[in-house]
Amino acid sequence: MVVPKLPPNYTVRRSLNLRKGKLYAPLSALLNVILFLAAILVLHRFVPFITLFDRENGAFVLTVPRLLLNCMWILVGLLLYAILYLALKGAVLGFFGDARPKFGIKGFYTYVSSSAYFSRKFYVLVYLLPDLIMAALLLGLAFVLPKSLFWLAATIGAFHISRLGTSLLLTILVLCQPKSAFFRNNGTLTVVYTPQEGTEGERQKPAR
Repeated sequence: MVVPKLPPNYTVRRSLNLRKGKLYAPLSALLNVILFLAAILVLHRFVPFITLFDRENGAFVLTVPRLLLNCMWILVGLLLYAILYLALKGAVLGFFGDARPKFGIKGFYTYVSSSAYFSRKFYVLVYLLPDLIMAALLLGLAFVLPKSLFWLAATIGAFHISRLGTSLLLTILVLCQPKSAFFRNNGTLTVVYTPQEGTEGERQKPAR
């Protein structure tokens, strides 16, 4: 269920901030690092990481020009990835939320927010769907490109997969909230709304 306005008697229950929370922020960062390393190790089994190096006299060496070129392409790829990923999140939020999403920048963090209120299942859907689509696109691209360019795309794919740690942690926290709860994406955090205690709204049938 997605609604433009909250039902009567709903109030803020809590906010879920995985960027600055004392408990959630370090846990999210740890999950991101673990997933990044796991993605690199798995991808290494398909195409050895050493293909990033130049071959000279039968040996692989990392020359300065090759290092600078690889770094440049990865930075360009990350910029294009950030733009595409933000656009994809906005499209999903706009499609399911039936409201125009808002884009913003806070420090080095880009975000997209929506004024719509989502039930628990729908919020998990709109939060995870862009992540899964982007992961499939990046990994598919890595295997379509020539082997010499594999790790340029795979590095961006591994970076994206690492961010799934934050998404999975938020999904768990959202699913732990009451079934009657509604959620709003403010861009930098998730706000949880539930019926006030003792009100008629609290006894209503849970949102599906």
